[in-house]
Amino acid sequence: MRKFLCSVVAVAASANAYAQKVPPAKAFGMRQEIEQISISPSGDKVAYLAASGPRGSTLYVVDLGGGDGAKAVPKAVLRATGDPEKIYSCNWISDTRLVCNAGEVKRDGDYIRGLTRLFAINSDGSAMKRVSLRQGVNAEYRANFGGAVIDLLPGSDGEILVGRQYVPESKIGSIIEKRDEGYGVDRVDTATLASKRAVRPLFNASEFISDGIGYVRIMGANFAAKVSWIISGLALRACPRKRSA
Repeated sequence: MRKFLCSVVAVAASANAYAQKVPPAKAFGMRQEIEQISISPSGDKVAYLAASGPRGSTLYVVDLGGGDGAKAVPKAVLRATGDPEKIYSCNWISDTRLVCNAGEVKRDGDYIRGLTRLFAINSDGSAMKRVSLRQGVNAEYRANFGGAVIDLLPGSDGEILVGRQYVPESKIGSIIEKRDEGYGVDRVDTATLASKRAVRPLFNASEFISDGIGYVRIMGANFAAKVSWIISGLALRACPRKRSA
């Protein structure tokens, strides 16, 4: 933690010194240098998103384990131009892996549409894998929302609880279909992408909140009249607890 604080202080001091050199007229409307920051479970690494170019962003990783945190050199791991793709956030899953939320906003005919996707990546930029659900060619509509991280599951070595948007799939002349629809929660291994159902998809669900140790405790719904019934009528436990002998 001490190394981390030294690193943060050094970055803050550098940003403050730079801000004092920039004329007020030029500084007006400038983007903040650091958009988001996350510390690894061990405290030995820091990942942060920094502004890059007019609209882009770059993911940097700083290894503080080798000595003085103030002298650690940030390593660029991933870049997005912002035209239109952008990285919104990155958080540590383990000491070697992060989960990031990225997306884009672009024109689609007469509409401006936003799209987000979750992906996992190693701290050295390798083994990138998509965590958001992939839609089949027979999906009844397109899911622009790529899901949200509900719980980082500390100590689970790369597994997370992910809120996922399920879209039904069907095809005329085929008896094979998928009827799951709505927002649910899965426990996902970000290295293998193996997943287990934690909360079944619910059409009216809009938000899930966990207790930070793997249990989904609260659900938000689109229709207030059904909220109390949904919360009291469902078992929102994400993973079974082991009984003590």
